[in-house]
Amino acid sequence: MEPRRISENGSEQSWVMVNPATSDDFTHQLSRLKIEPSPEELLAIESLKRELGTDPSKAQHLIRRGFETKAMPNPWGSIRPDAGQALDRSLGPFVDSSGQSIFIDIIKPTVAPLIAIQRVGNPLPLLLCSPGTLSGTVSTIALNAGSIWFPAQQFTNAAPASSYVGLQIQSGTISFSTPVVVGAVPIVVSGGIVVTATLQLVAAAPTALIDNAAVQTPSNATFSFTASGSSLAHTGASSLTAFGTTVQLSYSTAPAQYDSIFSRVLFPLVPNKSSFTAISGSSQLMTVSGSATISVAAWSLPVTIATDTTTLGSAAGSGGISLNLAAGLEALLSSDNLPINCGPCTLLVEPSMFEIGGLSATAPNSALSLSLYNLSNLTFRSSAPFAFVYISESVDLEVWAMATTLVATLDQPRTINNNRVRLSGPAVFELMRNGMTTKLTARGTNATANVSAQSFALKNLLLRATDPTSILVTGIYTNNSVPQGIATLGFNLASVLPFLPDPYATNLDFSAPSSTARVGALTMVLTWQSTTAVVINISLPTATSSSAELITAPAQTKTKIQVEDQHSTLIERIKSTSVLAVESRGSPTYLDLSTNVSQFGVLIGDVATGSLSISNLYLEAPNNTVGVITLPAVQWEPVVTVPDPAAFPTPLTYPDCGETFVMVTESVTLVPIAPRQAIDGILGTYNSSAPQEVAARFTLPFGMEATTQLVPSTSILFSSPGLRQVQPTFSSSNLTGGDQISFTPASSRLLHPIGQVRSPSLQGSTTLLQNALYNGTSTTSTVLSPIDGAFNPTFGPSGSNPSIPITRIDISGFGESTFSDWRNPADAAATISKVNFNVMLGRTSREVVQLYSIKYPWGTQVVRTITIDRQNSGVVVRSDSGWQAVSQGLYQYPKPGITTNSGVVLGITNIANIRDTGSTFTTPDGSQLMGVIFDCGVIMENVVKGAGPDGTVPGRNLLGYVQLTDRTALPPLGQLADDQYADLINAVGPMGGQIDCVININKSGLLMRIKSIGVAATTSSSGSIEFVMQAGGAPVLPGGGLWSFVSQGSSDPSPNAVDPINGVPLIRRNATTVAPITNYPYIFQNGVDLLPSSPATYICLMHSTGTQRLIFPQPMIESTGPSQITSTITPFLADPYVLATATGPFCHVNLCIPFNNANYSLAISSTGDLKLQLPQPSFTTNTQPRVLRSSKTLETIAYCSDEKDIPSVVTISIDTSLAKPWSISITNMSLATSSGSLGEVVRIVGDIESDSQTPTQIVNSRVLFGKALQPVQTVVSFLDHFGQIPAPTVAMTNDWQIQAGLKFDFAEYLKAVPALASLIKQFVVDLDFKLVAEITAQDTTMDAEFEVTLKFKTPFGLDVIGLASFEIHMADEGNTYIITLGAGLGVSFDCAGFDAIAYFAVTQSLIIGDDIFGLGTGTLLKGSIDLEIVEVDIEVEASMAVIKVSCTGPNGDAESTIWGFAQATIAVEISIAFIIDIGFSWSTEWKNNFNGGPCPLVGV
Repeated sequence: MEPRRISENGSEQSWVMVNPATSDDFTHQLSRLKIEPSPEELLAIESLKRELGTDPSKAQHLIRRGFETKAMPNPWGSIRPDAGQALDRSLGPFVDSSGQSIFIDIIKPTVAPLIAIQRVGNPLPLLLCSPGTLSGTVSTIALNAGSIWFPAQQFTNAAPASSYVGLQIQSGTISFSTPVVVGAVPIVVSGGIVVTATLQLVAAAPTALIDNAAVQTPSNATFSFTASGSSLAHTGASSLTAFGTTVQLSYSTAPAQYDSIFSRVLFPLVPNKSSFTAISGSSQLMTVSGSATISVAAWSLPVTIATDTTTLGSAAGSGGISLNLAAGLEALLSSDNLPINCGPCTLLVEPSMFEIGGLSATAPNSALSLSLYNLSNLTFRSSAPFAFVYISESVDLEVWAMATTLVATLDQPRTINNNRVRLSGPAVFELMRNGMTTKLTARGTNATANVSAQSFALKNLLLRATDPTSILVTGIYTNNSVPQGIATLGFNLASVLPFLPDPYATNLDFSAPSSTARVGALTMVLTWQSTTAVVINISLPTATSSSAELITAPAQTKTKIQVEDQHSTLIERIKSTSVLAVESRGSPTYLDLSTNVSQFGVLIGDVATGSLSISNLYLEAPNNTVGVITLPAVQWEPVVTVPDPAAFPTPLTYPDCGETFVMVTESVTLVPIAPRQAIDGILGTYNSSAPQEVAARFTLPFGMEATTQLVPSTSILFSSPGLRQVQPTFSSSNLTGGDQISFTPASSRLLHPIGQVRSPSLQGSTTLLQNALYNGTSTTSTVLSPIDGAFNPTFGPSGSNPSIPITRIDISGFGESTFSDWRNPADAAATISKVNFNVMLGRTSREVVQLYSIKYPWGTQVVRTITIDRQNSGVVVRSDSGWQAVSQGLYQYPKPGITTNSGVVLGITNIANIRDTGSTFTTPDGSQLMGVIFDCGVIMENVVKGAGPDGTVPGRNLLGYVQLTDRTALPPLGQLADDQYADLINAVGPMGGQIDCVININKSGLLMRIKSIGVAATTSSSGSIEFVMQAGGAPVLPGGGLWSFVSQGSSDPSPNAVDPINGVPLIRRNATTVAPITNYPYIFQNGVDLLPSSPATYICLMHSTGTQRLIFPQPMIESTGPSQITSTITPFLADPYVLATATGPFCHVNLCIPFNNANYSLAISSTGDLKLQLPQPSFTTNTQPRVLRSSKTLETIAYCSDEKDIPSVVTISIDTSLAKPWSISITNMSLATSSGSLGEVVRIVGDIESDSQTPTQIVNSRVLFGKALQPVQTVVSFLDHFGQIPAPTVAMTNDWQIQAGLKFDFAEYLKAVPALASLIKQFVVDLDFKLVAEITAQDTTMDAEFEVTLKFKTPFGLDVIGLASFEIHMADEGNTYIITLGAGLGVSFDCAGFDAIAYFAVTQSLIIGDDIFGLGTGTLLKGSIDLEIVEVDIEVEASMAVIKVSCTGPNGDAESTIWGFAQATIAVEISIAFIIDIGFSWSTEWKNNFNGGPCPLVGV
């Protein structure tokens, strides 16, 4: 049920419902009706709600009644919301501000739920009743005692929609002309069924009425409901007695009517009289006389409105009897002797009420004048027919009300021109007698309310409004006067203008509104008594949404930061993170420029609906919407920096002095909108027994703005923050000091050691703005740069310690004063440790801000102080101390969490000359650091050279990072977290820098020149992070080969050179945060690899001998025991074969020969020499083949075994103190070349011998040929039976190549076997074969050539010549095979040691390979003369070939090229006495690409 207000000319009722299960309760519904209940009324409602509990079934319908009678004293008549319904009880009376009595009637609910009976197709019921349990098909329904309700419009169409009449019954039946099915709700009947309700009625309990009025209503009634309509079918006898006359009535068949005066349904009856005569009367308000014809006599049932039938309660009874009378009765008001002709009227009698009323009464030329207060009076006139009503509910309660016109003349209020206000217009004059007291209620409206506008001046407010629109006067009525009463005037308010006493300033640009402007209803309540002066109370409109709608909005509002105002009160806006903008648009501000309130002012916030009020002629608002303000409390003057660094802007200036001072409270107590009262209100509520929170915003020197929240303490351990007024008096001079508001922080009542706790600070936050100017343009620098980054993260709204670092501040309109020395002794990085302000009345004398922090990686405690002083000249000068060390750097951090392994870098001391580098770093979670360089003394372990007198090594321009801010994304730690520290190192490097000294590592005798120091982060497999100080340089290593260090990354195929700048790293695990562990070794290793089980990089000691190299990975020097280098990782030997594949200082480790285990040591002598100590001097290797080079056509493999798979044995000796400091021997080493198509082609087998005094050589070598060269192998094996074949040669070059070859010289061989020479020479002209293999880091090649020339004597003296040759060229780019056969003729002779031969031959060649195929032909002319002392050889050869080469083209397609190739060669060689060799050769060649293909010609 929606709440409804029913009113007419002031008499009103409000229909609401209280449901304990919903939040839309009584008070909310009254608010929707714009009704303000009194506090007593609210208490009664809350009591009722507690009584009802939370059971939804107990929901109650309430009527809020604004008059004392149950019936509404409305002369024009209206429907009462509770008409015809029984009341359970009434609450009240409650008196409202206008003096009216308020009652709350509680409707009595029905005993059982109402069930509707309705006709099919019609949504409206025929009736609603409460039968018992129903089921099946019935013709009759029995009704128990209770209520029955009928829609009124089915009896008469004149009745209002949704109106109902009800009867209280003792019993009854509902019958149907045809049986109907029941059980379902509602009960639906067809159109032809006649429904009959036969009822035994219960009349309401009678009450003793005026003039012994009485009524007898029918005791029974029958209603008939047919398809054509509904009617009263029968009723019992009834009677009425009033004014001494009794009328008997009986049933009539006349149709029902509607009574619009009393809002009732009339069922006409037959009276026993045709007229009614007023014979007697006992009313003290009026006397009725005369006689009138009865036009209608009827059974009268009250109408109630119910859009929702579930809201219908119990019926009140069985109605009453009414008589509609023609003109003839007269009424005389007893107190004024005012005769009234009642005209046609209606007389109604119910058991508990007697009414008479009409709409056409007359009282010609009558006037009634009532005096109020001073010269104020009301005059009532009735010149035309008017409505009236008289109500009596008991012999002591009666009401007379009549419509009239009113002229009100009031002495107060007066306008600003001292004019009185007047009102004239229609009105209702009402007298109510309750016992011995008669009360007047007069309601009137002004017909000319909007014609003119008036202005009224209060103490701090100017009101502009229309003439009064309405008046309500209530009071005690005596002899045409109201000696005590209340007059309520209504106005249409056009505008309001708050003001302060002159002189004052405001941000309002006020423009007078038009005369038709209206922002709401203004109410003035005048209260008077005969012995006291009139008291005026003024109420501002309640319908406006905020003060911004009521008060003219400012044309301009200075707002530094625009804020969407989502906060309802000023204190919430100040306490919000956007604390700097409380003067949002629409907030009027007033500043008193006089000295009466020390230039304080007020700020009016957004006042909620109805919260503005007027009391004692002051405009008041809730204290939480009235802020106390002053101008900015301190001057932000230009700041000059000395000395003037080029990187810092000077002077810094400011565009203004910041925001105004604002102070507000959380209290909602109403206070006048004036500075003095606002200050007293805020201080009074804060220092009361029930203190309220106070918030304030003010400026601090040079770009700082602060907000404080003074929250009263509830703990006995802490005092509340102080807030008081400081205003000294000087009685001897009759002087009083200016107003100052003093703020002091809360403090602990516990005792603390002096200097061990942080100074007290005000609750709240402080923000350092970046609003300075340099040369008139904005700059990011502030007076606190570069430490300003720590200020806001410490004291700002989201800082680690949001507060205001002052111990007291006094603020007045003349400026602030503070002499605060705030200290914070906390040992935490990026901590503001000192804030000092000396300010007198807005002028800063001194400001000091100091930042305490940590310098990484040594954990040095440092401070930096910014000092701002006012010089005698008035200039404000800024100085920056730079970073100053206040401790040594011994890796001692404020908090646990950072573990540093110092190694040989034990710390730093004598830190000085710290300078900014200009670089910064911000960790992912928000901590900022700045780079610095500095000088110091480095404390190194076992320094033997380079230390100063104090034993420290000079460090110049070492790099460190100072923490400026603690992390902002998470709660602060007081230092970097280990992951943050690791992020810093990963981003900026190891820090530290270059030093120069020599240390004796663990006093082992191994010296190391240290060139650099730095830090690294190392992470264990469990995720824990530690930090390692790393010394870098060059260990002093002995001779006996070349000793050096290399670096082997875990993903690198081979070691590389170490960092040339930082050198070889030396670390040790010796955490400074735990007790030292003495048995951890000194490791040549990167610091990052200290903790991981698998280091990312191995530092290796390397011993180089030219053709062999040894590496010792991760060497270390044990901290205890013999002086020696050891490791947990097996060393590796690079033999000459694998070393040829190296592209750097060492070859691929996987190709090397590993030692059998890591059980070795390099003993360190007192002179620094090294001696390799192994369990056995020799070890046997694994025979696993090692592929040195592999391509698509060729593979080179080294074997640690011979052709019979007998493994190699390695013998190594190193002692740098000996004359032969090293030697290496490897037996059974094999180097093989193979091709996928030919298999293994050739293998060289032998033993490698090398020492410091003998070049590397392969001894016991031999060449083995594969199947592809089996003819060569056969010839070699055959010839080897007659004499040894020359051994193959092996050479190592400086650019890490290995070359191995075998060449057979036929002439030399014949000399070696003279016994066979003559036999062989008869058939063999020449026999040559050679083999050349070359291995480099880039490629591998192998060339093999076999050639034989034979001769056969003929009978003709000529020789038949036969030629055959086989060539193989193997390389990474492909393999080529050339087979040549030839035949010819020649001559030869041999005489006395003189040999000669000459022949001519023609040859044919077949050229095949992986990607080529060709045919060739050639001619050969060759002659040779051997005179023993002189030998001459002449050869002329010409050849040509056509070759097809296949390849993959640029687009990935198969391509081919046809090449033509030709070559001609002439060669002459002369040897004289084996001493002089003269040779000449000439060669030319030609080639042509016949088809323009892309394939190159190679390998031919």
